[in-house]
Amino acid sequence: MEIYKSVTAFLSPVIRSYVSIVRRNIYKKEDIDIIRFQERFGIYYSSYINNRHVKQQPIWIHASSIGESMTALDIVNTINEHTRDVDVDNVLLTVGTVGARMAIENKYSHNKFNFQLHCIYAPIDIPNIVDLFFEYWKPSCGIFLESDLWPNLINGANNRSIPLALLNGRISENSYLKWKKYTLGKQLFENMILNFNTIQCQTDQDVQRFVKLGAIEENVKMFGNVKLIVTNNDATNSFEKERKIMREILLENNIMFTCVAGSTYFEDEEMIFQLHQSIRRSNKNVNQQEEADNKLITVIAPRKINRINAIEQVVKKNNLKYTLWSSIMNEDDNIIGDFDIILVDCFGILPFFYEYGHLIYVGGALTNNNSVGGHNFMEALNSCNNESIVCTGSYLGNNLENVIEILKKYNCKVPYKIKSNDDYTASLEEIYDIAQKKQASSLMKKMVNIEASSNSANVNAFANFKMKLIDEIVNDLKMNGVISTRRI
Repeated sequence: MEIYKSVTAFLSPVIRSYVSIVRRNIYKKEDIDIIRFQERFGIYYSSYINNRHVKQQPIWIHASSIGESMTALDIVNTINEHTRDVDVDNVLLTVGTVGARMAIENKYSHNKFNFQLHCIYAPIDIPNIVDLFFEYWKPSCGIFLESDLWPNLINGANNRSIPLALLNGRISENSYLKWKKYTLGKQLFENMILNFNTIQCQTDQDVQRFVKLGAIEENVKMFGNVKLIVTNNDATNSFEKERKIMREILLENNIMFTCVAGSTYFEDEEMIFQLHQSIRRSNKNVNQQEEADNKLITVIAPRKINRINAIEQVVKKNNLKYTLWSSIMNEDDNIIGDFDIILVDCFGILPFFYEYGHLIYVGGALTNNNSVGGHNFMEALNSCNNESIVCTGSYLGNNLENVIEILKKYNCKVPYKIKSNDDYTASLEEIYDIAQKKQASSLMKKMVNIEASSNSANVNAFANFKMKLIDEIVNDLKMNGVISTRRI
């Protein structure tokens, strides 16, 4: 740990320059707002900071990506709503990306959470910057999510006797082998991980890897993936304007079927566009009317919004009519419009669209070419109607496969998997008349070549399971000194 600390301190000018010049100016991966960007260097401006956070020693949660940050927010909210002896009233959330900050601030502004939240960028892992962070915020405890672990940040908390926990902990096989390969690497990981009072892992494999890398065995447990806790507050308690506009679009355009594709990549979009065209052709053949085209609408929400321009070109190439969601919200486009594709070009509203989907597709697992392993289908399962069909690809990573097994165990709704084959368009040609098929489940089995899967919804079982998991998480944090009664 001392070697790492010395090296990062020595290289501080180089690291600062890299973040400022390369990451921010060249790769555009840092915030363009200079005031917000300064948070990366432990500099905080009073106009952005609520002093209440400093005075009351906030609960500090560290999450890197959009998914982890959303999970963190939902975990805190669920604990605060359903756990009587634990109170969350003041939260500091550190994130690693611009997308995560925008999504969190958008979600927080659209929902009535019963706690104070301040979302800032995580400090760069340089000793003096980490010191500035702790001196300013003085957190009462620290909760890290998944695998975004920084030695100086963790050591800084330990030096200040700040109790730490790792939730939803995971370590991939590649990361495990890399840490294990070099003696100094293993020592660094061991010194870092020993600072955690408790480590709650996603799988038994993760438990074994943490222990082999030096974690104390009794401090490491398997809790499953805490993304199971994600709630559908977005779809039920907020987005009044968006929901009103969406209802008007569906009614005024006589929409009979809605397909929603979230977290998509090129291959996902290609398949969905072909699905869209096949349904339109089927409608025309049955109804023999041009107006039948307006009975279908498809929503595409790409994993990376900066791909919107490229997707627009693909839509045009396929002679499809589209609009951007931002144009609808800004009233640049008429809701009774000449479009049947909506491209989502803003953060944090995917659960809202899932609520309207008859067929919901979650991307990232259609092929094994992108090494993604799928994305969080729990968001879709929580937000959609019971009659909706949620599907994803077959190339899921171990974490998501583990989630499916846990859901099956508790008799909860699980996603269908699209079968892997050489020609996805062949399965899409099996679509038949959707105008005569009102039920999403019967329609889905005809339009896509899917694997048989238990998709029966059991809302009570799912809700009970979430509450049980919450209780287990909170009790473990209490027993290991991370939180105390009426204070998390």
